[in-house]
Amino acid sequence: MVDIIELANDVLLAKLEIAGVYRVKLPPNQSFGNVNIKQAGFLFILRGEAEFSCDGESYRLTPGLMLHGMKDMHLKYTTGRDEEFEYILVNYRGMTKEQQIYQHLNGHFVMNIPMSMDMSSRLLFLHSISLDPDSISALKLNIAFMQLMLDIFEQTRQQSSHNRSHLMVEDTLAYIHEHYMSPISLASLAARYKVSEGFFSFKFRNYTGISPIEYLLRFRINRSRELLATNQFTVREVARQVGYADAYYFSRLFKKHTGIAPSQLLTNRLL
Repeated sequence: MVDIIELANDVLLAKLEIAGVYRVKLPPNQSFGNVNIKQAGFLFILRGEAEFSCDGESYRLTPGLMLHGMKDMHLKYTTGRDEEFEYILVNYRGMTKEQQIYQHLNGHFVMNIPMSMDMSSRLLFLHSISLDPDSISALKLNIAFMQLMLDIFEQTRQQSSHNRSHLMVEDTLAYIHEHYMSPISLASLAARYKVSEGFFSFKFRNYTGISPIEYLLRFRINRSRELLATNQFTVREVARQVGYADAYYFSRLFKKHTGIAPSQLLTNRLL
């Protein structure tokens, strides 16, 4: 997996200079084998699919992916059966020669491109700039490419943070489902992930639509309804089993959220 910070640092250290931008269309069901790559580059898929082998490691390439290949890499590929495989290839020269300092640019890798980005139009724009031979366009091309890479890095980092937040909330839901009968507070939930209560509440509400404590309350109420429906427990026993030592307080909460008292539900079941 590509570390986006390490890759950004590689790009910064390499001082990339664009050597060419090429728009390539390959027919379906075509195989091409054992090519020695003469120049490093980034390959952005526009449409179709293909199986690429880079120094013996296989990648299935589809739109939304970016492949990086290093100079002298051995490449094989087979395009898909149903449609053309189209991509934009951006070759570059690294101004820094010490390849051992790179974490990722000295090898091949594939990474996802954030789907929120309008990649096709921006890549085609890069290609159109590259067709103009004057030096101003060359400068413009390098700036446009670096801006594109910066946007990819920023959005990938934001997406990664977003995914981590989702994992945090999903883990919290599982924790509540297992420990709802235990004392749980907003502070204790946030402390499990070493984040502030405000940040935790914001991410939880953004994912579920309600606050963590409201979710806990609703889960306890739903669980208490299940227990009451068995006719095996008193209201006091049910209250304890869902995390409330005070049966009177539990009864008030239950009635507030369901419209009936728990004792009434229990009585109705017994009739």
